[in-house]
Parts: sequence; structure tokens; C-alpha cells
Amino acid sequence: NAALDKLRLEADAALEAGPFSVTFEGALPPSGDTHDYVSMAKYWWPDPENPNGPYIRKDGVTNPVAGLGDKAQRRGLYRAVEALGAAYFFFEEEKYAAKASELLRVWFMNADTRMNPHMQYGQYVPGRNEGRQYGIIETRPFIRILDAVQLLRSSAAWTKKDHAALKKWFSAYLDWLLTSEWGRLESSNGNNHETACNLQIASYALF
Repeated sequence: NAALDKLRLEADAALEAGPFSVTFEGALPPSGDTHDYVSMAKYWWPDPENPNGPYIRKDGVTNPVAGLGDKAQRRGLYRAVEALGAAYFFFEEEKYAAKASELLRVWFMNADTRMNPHMQYGQYVPGRNEGRQYGIIETRPFIRILDAVQLLRSSAAWTKKDHAALKKWFSAYLDWLLTSEWGRLESSNGNNHETACNLQIASYALF
């Protein structure tokens, strides 16, 4: 009961959350397309000895600026959808499924707000590059979103058209993970990033 009470609180808060989109805030991607996800690497900081120069790495020390923009939007999305999907499953109240469906459409489907299915500009380092393969780890919570989607499938709010559109998005993202330079590097780099990338590949392929 305590767990269900906590879930109810989280889901009710999620009813008021969002919507979330890569087009709402943050730095403009190098492509100039606001539909492209862009984020800054979290362990990189301005160089005190060269303030206008390339950023320098401080391993394990998070730059709070790196948590803003698209990264914050993504965090809000998966936390809300996860809570709403679970709440719909346990409480069987359509309001939770309806809100989750709305949030999913804004991020993945609506033409004006959808994210392009790639991570070319994730975890860029100011003054050094426009993106790195390491940004792929930031979409790891999409696996949790897909778990929530499975819980929504009995709701009238989540239509067959919605489900087909989401499968199309993840199919395109899976293709990018398998064929792009960043995807190939991230899936074979020998550390936790490799594990996270291959977990995503498997999950999206199953979906």
C-alpha cells in the first residue's frame, strides 16, 4: 500500500507535467534543426587559464549546466511516462493513460515537436567537437518508456496508430544505432557505455 500511495503521488504530479520536447529549449544543434537532440558533456568545464578556449575535463565533477536543455526535457519525459504507465496499470484510470499518450506524441510523433531519431549531437564538448558517441547513453531511459508503453496498450487513449508510429520511430533510431559511426563506436568501446548501447539495441529490436 505504501508503494501504491507513492506511485499515486508521482502519477498525479505527472498529470501536471510537460509536455516535453527537444524543440522547447536549449542550445541550437550544429545542424540548425531544433528537432535534433543536443546535450553538453557533463564532466567538462571552462578552462580558468583560457576562458574563451576549449573546455577541460574534470573527471567525476558534474557541470550543472550540462543538465539543462534537451537533457532536462528528456528526464522529465521518461519519469512522467514511467509513473503514468504504472499508475494506469495498477489503478485502471484512463486519465493516466491519456496523459502518457499525450506526452509520447509530443516527443516522438507530432511534426512540430518530435525528436529526430538520432543522437549525432549528444554530449558535445564546447570548443572541441559538435557531438560524441557517448551521448547515446542518454537515451537509455527510453527502454523504461517502452516498458510503460506496453502497460498502456489496453487503453483507448493509446491507439493502434500511436503504437505503429512509435514503432516506426524506434525502427529508425535502431537503424541509426546500427549503422552510424557513433553507434558502431559506442556499441564496441569496452565499458559501461557499450553495455548501455547494446541493451538499447536489443530492447528496440524487440519492440
